[in-house]
Amino acid sequence: MRALYRLLMPAERFILDITLAAAAMDAVSLGIKGVGIDVFAYLRLAGLSLVLAGAGLAYRASRRSDRIAAALVCSGLFIGFSLAMATFNYSLLPVWQPPVDVFLAKLDAALGYDWAGTIAFAARHPVASHLLGLIYLSTLAQIALLIVLLGLSGRLGELHLLCVTVTVGATLSVLCWGIFPSIGPSWILPHPSAEELDLARPMLGVSWGETQYRIVTHGIHFLSPLSMQGLIGFPSFHSVLAMALIYFSRKIRWPFPAVAGVNLLVFPALLIHGSHHLVDIPGGLAVFLIALACARRIVRPERQEGTAIGPVVGTGGTAAA
Repeated sequence: MRALYRLLMPAERFILDITLAAAAMDAVSLGIKGVGIDVFAYLRLAGLSLVLAGAGLAYRASRRSDRIAAALVCSGLFIGFSLAMATFNYSLLPVWQPPVDVFLAKLDAALGYDWAGTIAFAARHPVASHLLGLIYLSTLAQIALLIVLLGLSGRLGELHLLCVTVTVGATLSVLCWGIFPSIGPSWILPHPSAEELDLARPMLGVSWGETQYRIVTHGIHFLSPLSMQGLIGFPSFHSVLAMALIYFSRKIRWPFPAVAGVNLLVFPALLIHGSHHLVDIPGGLAVFLIALACARRIVRPERQEGTAIGPVVGTGGTAAA
């Protein structure tokens, strides 16, 4: 195991360490609370993570291709981290205090914004609302694709910076949510009319908000990764991902205009389909900037190390620099 660990670059070790720490806390917390888990579903996803990361380490050990190795390792780590951190988010249930959505809704009102009015507007433009829903659903798939593109194009420094930024951003978002839990405005009165909801078809609508309120305040008895949904209202983690996609795709010229355009549309999509307060978005932007600054400090030693150690890591480090 130590030999395999040494094959990981510093950024990859950081992601693995956070993943293992989150998984350990998941096991303890869910065990104490007596929450049942879908063992086979967890094993399938964990197995996929291990297969991808293992294949990447095999490429790296054979010195055949640092690009393929990095793409595979980071893809595997991304799946494993996402699984562990999403589970950690659920392990915080039930929340320690009532959701702070009423306070956030008051902040929105002070800015002249309300969710019911946004749904009414979307109901008048149902085709645009549907397209925004598809964009809202695409974020994680875009991140996975960007990981592959950065790896295969040899931008290993940017790849590791992306992965660490997302890791830190997700961790900060979950911890912030654990202290100040929020669901979103969809469970708060006044609700949009039934006709407006039928036309706009928000993916996380009133019935979702009411169900989520019961889950967040009363907890769960059984957890499966196949049924987990995002719990975080404030700060918006989707905003973190959208900004990461825009920022880290900027050096891949041919897809950048499309990626930037699509992910700028994520922000209105969050308001319609993500059951988000308006103030969730600047909260997510702040988390992204903090996570990026932290990631730069974490990945920087990797670039310095890359020129000093053996040829396998050295090649990756040179590409990163």
